[in-house]
Amino acid sequence: MKQLLHSALLFLLFNTVGQAQDMFLKEGRATYQTNAKGHWMAGGGLTFIGVTGKAGRFVADHVWLGGELEHLSFFGTRYEAGVFARYYKGKGMLNGILGTGVTYGQFKGWTFDGPMPPAYRSVKLNALLGLELRLTERVSFEGVAKIGWLTAAQCVQFSPQGSLNVYLGR
Repeated sequence: MKQLLHSALLFLLFNTVGQAQDMFLKEGRATYQTNAKGHWMAGGGLTFIGVTGKAGRFVADHVWLGGELEHLSFFGTRYEAGVFARYYKGKGMLNGILGTGVTYGQFKGWTFDGPMPPAYRSVKLNALLGLELRLTERVSFEGVAKIGWLTAAQCVQFSPQGSLNVYLGR
């Protein structure tokens, strides 16, 4: 009886592992197809006390070019709009993201012990690193850490972002 129970448990374990492998392979094929040249993708989500939105087209396999908007209100207020290039590394449920971009916007710092400084406009050079988790064939969640260099203020700004993306097809 004990040997029969062990055999049944091993069968269930191997069957579950096999199903998981099939799911990962299927998701990997879906990721490659949706990240392929000519497909469109749009996304939006939250930053740390703010919102972000983006849309673009895959100009080559795994290379997404597009435009983005961001509003953030954490120790300052900023409104940005710009363009980006991203590379999605991987063909599975979890993919790496590497990107760069340039935005232009209005920035205003907050001062707690004096008069509020005036708002200023600046170009910001951005770089980002993140992960994408495929939820379905056409929907993914991504989290990125974006860092930007404000050219007018000669300072760095950090922006953690999370967004839900939808692959729109061709």
